[in-house]
Amino acid sequence: MPAQVAPAQAASSSAPGAATAAGHGRGSGDCVTSGFKRSTDQIEVISGHQTQTITGRGWTDLTCGSVSVQVPRGTHGHLTVWVNAEIRCKGPSVIGNWCGGRIVVDGVALPPSNNSDNDRFDWDTANPDDRRWRDGSMIAAGYVTCPANNSRMYCNKKIQVQATNNSSSTTFWIDDTIVRAELLRRQLFPR
Repeated sequence: MPAQVAPAQAASSSAPGAATAAGHGRGSGDCVTSGFKRSTDQIEVISGHQTQTITGRGWTDLTCGSVSVQVPRGTHGHLTVWVNAEIRCKGPSVIGNWCGGRIVVDGVALPPSNNSDNDRFDWDTANPDDRRWRDGSMIAAGYVTCPANNSRMYCNKKIQVQATNNSSSTTFWIDDTIVRAELLRRQLFPR
């Protein structure tokens, strides 16, 4: 029988060099997080099976779509964020009818994004079929920095995945999400 890890012994993703046990993590409701941090890289993951139905044209945060990475004071790093989910964009099948997504860090969209159209990524096109759902992915990357005069040793960079519709006649259904953020740095994390 495999050994069981007691909750008090589980590793925390906030400690350098720590990782949660494979297949396990910290959970909040339907969201489960795990992560790993070494001297030059950090990986944070959040996943969840909570279904969201998004209506309207404003940006909506995904329930299990937020993680944070820490950038040491006076340094920068390359951040890549992957998102995967079961998605369905339901609405009239007309040209230009879509459901969108974006990945923001501290409120700013990571590239690639369409700056002329509110930093969105066209995640799926609308279709009137209720049963047409699919595997939808998006990826974004860019540099994140922490100023040398920051009052704390690290800058916490909040990553948030958001979704929207381009029409009030469209609904966006999202389920079984996983978000993976990877921060790579050339300099060592301070100890």
